[in-house]
Amino acid sequence: MKKIPYASTISSLMYAMVCTRPNIAHAVGIASRYLSNPGKEHWNAVKWILRYFKGTSRLCLCFDNGKTMLDGYTDADMAGDLDNRKSTSGYDNLGNGLMKSPKAILKKAQAEIRGAVGNKDIVNEDDIQKLSCLKAIVRETFRLYPSAPLSVPRQTLANCIINGHEIQSNSIVYTNVWGNGRDPEYWENPNEFLPERCLNSSVDMKGKDFQLIPFGAGRRGCPGYSLVLAMVEVGLANLLYSFDWELPFGIKKDDIDTQVLLGLTMPNKNDLPLPAKNVYA
Repeated sequence: MKKIPYASTISSLMYAMVCTRPNIAHAVGIASRYLSNPGKEHWNAVKWILRYFKGTSRLCLCFDNGKTMLDGYTDADMAGDLDNRKSTSGYDNLGNGLMKSPKAILKKAQAEIRGAVGNKDIVNEDDIQKLSCLKAIVRETFRLYPSAPLSVPRQTLANCIINGHEIQSNSIVYTNVWGNGRDPEYWENPNEFLPERCLNSSVDMKGKDFQLIPFGAGRRGCPGYSLVLAMVEVGLANLLYSFDWELPFGIKKDDIDTQVLLGLTMPNKNDLPLPAKNVYA
């Protein structure tokens, strides 16, 4: 398997997935779990994806120079929305946050991306490292709108005392991820979407800073952290690079509803279709 181009093939499929072929996202996501040690059966599965990709070449997103209405979903809520599998975070909340914030933030992010990418057709992972404003937007979105309000349950191994409260051994403990991200002790104006707070900040999402743990922490942290972050960053970068976005006719920033549904996950209560104009068509 050493001579098999497994990683590069998955990478190519991911670029297609985030740009024009979201219908292969689930299969590519599963195949990407075995990047470190793929077997023959995994390579056979990737070849099946390639056959499907080739045989359905006309099933893709096509963009023109009109005002296309684009509804995008990612991070499907398999537990909370069995009928539609709608997103629990991802591009929906990114769009809500960007459109509700001052227009200068959106324009600054687009200028940064278009300046760094130049005349290339798409933004790839190598470009993302140059995009500090984009990374700040993504981090701020995960702070305000984590996929799940609570962490996965943990169990205490011994009696302990935390802030004067005695926690018995074998207790089930949940971490309030949503509350940590909006704690005024750590965040100034915690309910406002302010990506600039994440610029030049040492706080990251890897689980070391408990005021920002959308992917959990420790040995039970989300194993798909790197993949999810790459998908969201590359996907958002391409959407901002190729399109100019505006609010629907008659809708003002104050009209945007950022409420979420209550449950194990946090899907948006109401969708926000955004007119998109392809600037390179």
